[in-house]
Amino acid sequence: MQRVRISDIALGGLALLVVITGVMLFYGGVNRFASGITIAGLLVLVIVIDVLKDVYGTILAVLACLLVLLLSGAFIAIGLVTAWPLGQFTYTGLLGWEIQGLVPWTIPVFWLLLSIVSFAHTEPVALPEKKPYASLFSWAFDAALLATFLDAVFEPVFAFMGFKVFQISQGFQGIPLQHYLGFFMITFLLQALLLAVLKRNPVPANSMRSFTVTMLLLLVLAMLVSLKNGLAFSFGLGLVLALWLVWKQREYAKKTIVVPV
Repeated sequence: MQRVRISDIALGGLALLVVITGVMLFYGGVNRFASGITIAGLLVLVIVIDVLKDVYGTILAVLACLLVLLLSGAFIAIGLVTAWPLGQFTYTGLLGWEIQGLVPWTIPVFWLLLSIVSFAHTEPVALPEKKPYASLFSWAFDAALLATFLDAVFEPVFAFMGFKVFQISQGFQGIPLQHYLGFFMITFLLQALLLAVLKRNPVPANSMRSFTVTMLLLLVLAMLVSLKNGLAFSFGLGLVLALWLVWKQREYAKKTIVVPV
């Protein structure tokens, strides 16, 4: 009999929370919608750490998560103060306790999830004629690109729900392109960090499934908001990415990935 993992319980709790939050979205308004974010952040953190622990061991899992959380939080704080590289924006206090009155603690957790999901769903490209570092660069680049596309689904939703306010509303559904470029730059650095800490080893398909389901749940919630409020492009991109994640999960389970060393 297969043991029930902590991440499985947390994933079930997140699924229930998404259903409840979806109902609140249509009948309870923004404040009730925001009330579930803190719980969701805790559940996501449990899922990520527990799955990584089973794959890489407790020390590497905790180290990877702490580094991503600290660095992403630092970059966001710098962005809020200097408007670089993410552009000028502020948070409105609806996303939970704010670190130093600047960064809601749930945002680094969200960045951690995007980074880990992208790390798990991209794979090293074999480039035998080149040095192994070229393959690792490709892996980090592809993962950062996927994370940016995922972020492009959520950012318009965050802005529309009043979680964050951009000083300049332009670009992709009111989100400045600078924000996405800055996000890509930061995420690329985070992916390089993950590759270094996690020894360049891909996440096995059975473990990747937890990340796939977690991201699908959040994508569904974001798509509901987009559909309800006329964010057509965000909805369409979310649908495409959701289908791609499902396909990638199925394809990944069929083969073994060889990582260059």
